[in-house]
Amino acid sequence: MTCREYPVTAFANDAHFRDCFKANYGPTIAVYNRLTEQADAVAELDAALAALYDRSLGGETMGWSCLLVTAKRA
Repeated sequence: MTCREYPVTAFANDAHFRDCFKANYGPTIAVYNRLTEQADAVAELDAALAALYDRSLGGETMGWSCLLVTAKRA
């Protein structure tokens, strides 16, 4: 196993970041689905994702770590 960091430059702005996670990342999709009747909570989550973008990317490159596992078939 190897931990690697990859540069992320795929997001144009905080709205693009939020929308990408809302559409493609399972845990985020699940939370938004649970909040459909709670407009204030949705707005809070939108703001939290925008703040995460600002802290982590802010329009520049951010490094995301992942664990790379290589296996050999017997």
